[in-house]
Amino acid sequence: MRIVRAVAPWLAIALLALILLPARWGGFLGITLVSGESMEPTMVTGDVAFTLKRPDYAVGDVIVYHPTDIESNALVIHRVIEALPDGTYVTQGDNRDSADEWLPTTA
Repeated sequence: MRIVRAVAPWLAIALLALILLPARWGGFLGITLVSGESMEPTMVTGDVAFTLKRPDYAVGDVIVYHPTDIESNALVIHRVIEALPDGTYVTQGDNRDSADEWLPTTA
């Protein structure tokens, strides 16, 4: 019993660290600060979005992704408007008239 009491806190800390590990580092949790007007009125500059990485997404889901042709660490937070058979997603900001040029994947 003494060993269990000694090890239990460390196991709890390890489990919490695994749960809170950012998605960019292989975890499931994402925290994104919204900047810009493309998702207004749903989200506005200064909002904080908490996201969970999933194996796939459905039309209507809001996702965060890194466009492949942008060299910065910029992220896009937009809504899925179509899931394509090849595993890519068509996205669009709620305050935009046309779809994004990028086709993100679950990766």
